[in-house]
Amino acid sequence: MKKLLIAFLILLFAVWLGFLIHRDPGYVLITYGSWSIEMSLWVGILLTVIAFALVSMIFRLLHHTSRLGSKYQRWDKKRKQKKSAELTTLAICQLLQGDWGQAENSFKKALHGSVTPLSNYLFAARSAHMSKAYDRRDTYLDHGRKKVAVAELALYLKQAHFQINAKQWDKAEETLESIKRIKPNHPRYLKLQKKLLLKTQNWQQLADLLPNLRKYKALSETSLDVLEEKVAVALLSESSDADTLKVTWDALSKPTKLNSQVVATFALQSLHKQCSALATSAIETALKKHWDNKLIRYYGLIRAENESKQLSTAESWLKKHPEDPELLLCLGRLCSREKLWGKAKLHLDKLIALDPSSPAFLELAKVSDGLGEQEAMQNNYRKAAEYAQACPAMRT
Repeated sequence: MKKLLIAFLILLFAVWLGFLIHRDPGYVLITYGSWSIEMSLWVGILLTVIAFALVSMIFRLLHHTSRLGSKYQRWDKKRKQKKSAELTTLAICQLLQGDWGQAENSFKKALHGSVTPLSNYLFAARSAHMSKAYDRRDTYLDHGRKKVAVAELALYLKQAHFQINAKQWDKAEETLESIKRIKPNHPRYLKLQKKLLLKTQNWQQLADLLPNLRKYKALSETSLDVLEEKVAVALLSESSDADTLKVTWDALSKPTKLNSQVVATFALQSLHKQCSALATSAIETALKKHWDNKLIRYYGLIRAENESKQLSTAESWLKKHPEDPELLLCLGRLCSREKLWGKAKLHLDKLIALDPSSPAFLELAKVSDGLGEQEAMQNNYRKAAEYAQACPAMRT
């Protein structure tokens, strides 16, 4: 109905326009020099409209022609992006399937037209790393840093990770130095530095790194405590003489000095270096915090500067731990050292009744010798040998 109405109005307008043209056609004269053009007004209007339409068409044609180049470029760019996306998808599948060489080539080809070149460089580097093509791996990461400046730190971190896993210690150290210049306290950098130093067993540098690892929360508190214990044990074990051992011990933090494993290592090293008196107070302080049988064992082996006081201290522990085998063995040794044969025999007899072992019979043999009981001494030595053969781990 609406279209019919519009058609009717157009027809009415045409009839009205035809009536006007028929009643008064008008007159137009155009002269130029000796030339003149004469026509009716309505023909002139029609020709003007046609001329305007032709000029407009020509301008639009020229405009579209000038944009053909940019349109082609946009089309070609989209085509390359589509091809890059398809190659990237293929490369990811190859990477997941373990086809490292094919994945690397696909990621490399996908770089042309890629809207995310960083991911292509990174995955190409990973593929090369898995193929043990370490030079190509580093080249991809270098290109990635140049192409995507904002990813410089991230790619350095990944490169250091790759190099540590590949046991390229020197190269990893160089990469970590580059990271240090950019952001020396980055938690990921500190964690990688820790990993490298741990792999290369550079204990002193690890000890120097520990405060920053804790300050910037690069590791959990539990992991830091375990690492600190490991570093302390390693440094104490590597001490070359008594002076170095003391310096190393003094440099440890208070919490570390209460760690049973660290104190036990300190005591053992002091025994080896014939300076066991250094460990006396360390063991006593640690035992106040936490009772540990291994420390009691070492306490009975070390020689304090004041051995009488050492014995009194050990006897004071007997009130809380009257049936502790290690403490009874410790007391037997300390009493024997002071030639208190009766007290030593008392402690050792109680120990053997509770937990007979080679060390207990061995110490009792020494006491029997001190008491002049030769037959008992030989009998105890024989039993010590029998228990040693039955349980080699209990010979200390």
